[in-house]
Parts: sequence; structure tokens; C-alpha cells
Amino acid sequence: MASWSANTSRTATLWGGAGLALGGILWILAGVPFPHVVAAGVWQATANILICAAAVILGMGSHHEPGIAGRSGWGVTAVILFGARNLVLAVFGWISLAAFNATGTVMPVVVVINAVLVIAFALATLAAGIFAIQAGALHGVARWTLFAVGCCYLLSIPSLFVLWNPVSSILGYLGPWLVMITGLSYAVHGQLTSIRARTKAINEQW
Repeated sequence: MASWSANTSRTATLWGGAGLALGGILWILAGVPFPHVVAAGVWQATANILICAAAVILGMGSHHEPGIAGRSGWGVTAVILFGARNLVLAVFGWISLAAFNATGTVMPVVVVINAVLVIAFALATLAAGIFAIQAGALHGVARWTLFAVGCCYLLSIPSLFVLWNPVSSILGYLGPWLVMITGLSYAVHGQLTSIRARTKAINEQW
């Protein structure tokens, strides 16, 4: 295990995890039927920004201490790409919709680019999970949650090519929940030392 792993910023895991958890919750809410589609759009846009910002914090770390992927430049990049996924796909979706409204047809190149982006971000998220495991900065459930998100994204790819695939559809709905769980696990992980110290103090007083 790397010597710096124990020094991974608790501030980064706390605030990054909290942002990721909140983003996941808003992403889930965006999928709930609303009286007006604008409400769902606001939830989703806010979720996309929060998840992206949280991933930057988790990848870069804080106070000169590394993030969840350690000091690996590739690892940091993979974590940030994981966070940028929803935001980039949303922006591309808006561009694609504008192109469709202008031409009245779905251009094949748009479909191909969308598929490439989905696959690339799935692989980046899976890589981020692997880097986080190898870094040894996280322990317990928190060590594996991002890898689970990457697996979920990767296994949902067939839905791009098949009109209806029950497994991929379920995994697609599972994604926001896994992102929320990942954020919660990171936020709690960042405070484990404090929680243990307080628990020990309370036990000693009794």
C-alpha cells in the first residue's frame, strides 16, 4: 500500500462525497414525473454540475494531499471524467436536439458520437474505480463503490444498440443510486477517524 494513502485528504472525501451524494439524489429526483418538464430539467442540470464539481474535488484532493486515486495523473483524470460524464452528455444532447430541430432528421454522425461518448465515459469510470482501489486511500465499502458505478455504466452500454434490454434498462436506473451511495460512503469515510475518536471518548466516559 502506498505510503501516502493514509494522508488522503479527509476534506476532499467529505465535501466531494457530500456533493456526489447530493448530485445523486437530485439525479434520482429528476427521474420522478413532475407536473412540468422544466422542474426535472433543473434538477438534472444541478445534479450534473454538482457531480462534476465533486469529482474534481475527489480527484484533485486538497491541502496538498492526494485525492481518492492517489498521485496518479491518469487516475485523477479518470475520476474527473467520471464526474464530467453527465454534464458532457447533457450538453451534447442539447446540441443534438438543436441539430434535429434545424434539419428534421437524426444525423448518423450524431448517433455515433453519442455512442462513443457513452462508451468512453463508462471505461473512464471503470478505470477511476480501479485506480481508487489500487491507491489504497479508501477502505471498506468506499473502496469499491466507484468501481461498481463503472461496472454499471459499462454493462448498460448494450441499451445503445438494442431497442429494449431488461438488464441494461435496470442498470440504467441503478446508476443514480450507485452514485449517491458512492458519495455517502466517501463522506462517511472522510469522518471515520473523528467518529471513532468520539465513540472511544464516549465509551471511556461510561
